Amino acid sequence: MPMTILSLSPTHFRNLTTGQINFSSGFNIVVGENGSGKTSLLEAIYMLTSGRSFRTRKSETIIYRDESGVSGNETFLFGRLGHFDDSRSITEVGVSRSKIDNGLIKIDGQKVNSASQLASLCPITVIEPDNLSLLSGAPQQRRKFVDWGVFHVEPSFSKLWKDYSTALKQRNAVLKSVSSSNLSANNNPLDIWDEQLSLYANRIDGLRFRFFEVLKESFEELLTMLLPEQKIALNYRRGWGSDEDLAQVLKKNRNTDLTRSFTSVGAHRMDVRISINNKAAIDVLSRGQLKLVTVALYLAQVRTLYLTTGKTSVVMVDDVSAELDTANTARVFSTLDELGSQIICTTLDLDQTTKSIKTTRDIKVFHVEQGNIKEDKTSI
Repeated sequence: MPMTILSLSPTHFRNLTTGQINFSSGFNIVVGENGSGKTSLLEAIYMLTSGRSFRTRKSETIIYRDESGVSGNETFLFGRLGHFDDSRSITEVGVSRSKIDNGLIKIDGQKVNSASQLASLCPITVIEPDNLSLLSGAPQQRRKFVDWGVFHVEPSFSKLWKDYSTALKQRNAVLKSVSSSNLSANNNPLDIWDEQLSLYANRIDGLRFRFFEVLKESFEELLTMLLPEQKIALNYRRGWGSDEDLAQVLKKNRNTDLTRSFTSVGAHRMDVRISINNKAAIDVLSRGQLKLVTVALYLAQVRTLYLTTGKTSVVMVDDVSAELDTANTARVFSTLDELGSQIICTTLDLDQTTKSIKTTRDIKVFHVEQGNIKEDKTSI
């Protein structure tokens, strides 16, 4: 059974001024005006469980700054992960970020050097307005989306991807340092890296494709519930021809790669095409429909993780009342409830959100005002 978030204590994190926050294993509704700190709370939770922000790569922007511009040099998050019905499972996590260094991650008091070790403890998914970039953004967005699932399903993926990235870096270095006229047919330094890339890429592709097949089926089922009038096609593109051997393609593309000074095919070029009648969905659907497509994709991600491993994901929904109408919010919450996900959602409209929840599990409401978060024990 995967871990959930039991508590969080933020220090000098954006505008949050609260002490320890204790969460429900079921639904957690965070209510407040725009700019009150609702999204900052979700960001802090995400950083606690992954070691990074989903809003920025700049550590200095998350460290508290008062009205005069004075700020500290470090932000610190302390939290407890575990199972609500088993005190023996509790894991204490500490994450710090500093203006002067890369910060620190500790698990049960022990320093860890890899954020992936932290991320593996508690799968977490964020449904928020910027998710539309999954449809409109660069292929890297869709690779990250698929690889999130593969990472949590297959323990070997993280090392495989690291090894692949190292081989890719080495091949690109060779491409930048030589010309085609300097390469010998009998002793070509690209040969070894073509072989290494092909080896790792085939393994990565196999893991990705197995996850994608389940994801695609789940997506189609969920889309029928959220957007029944549309037939959206998901097509997996592995980064080189589906019927071609990568080692041969790399060899065939050498002159092109030498001209460009980078490797043009491989697992780092994987993409997922999301289309309607062979046209990109982003060019066909309304903004409201696109929101439902992205929600269906992230719900499919959570469901696929559950179907393939039995793991549930903590799901955070930012500004749920703006993203979805009441009927679709109810459908989303029902799906997540069936999977046993811990849900943390922010909203401007408490009444609308609570009407969308039909559950026997515990519900907690938190009010946020100027960064201060208080549990409301009388609302539900």
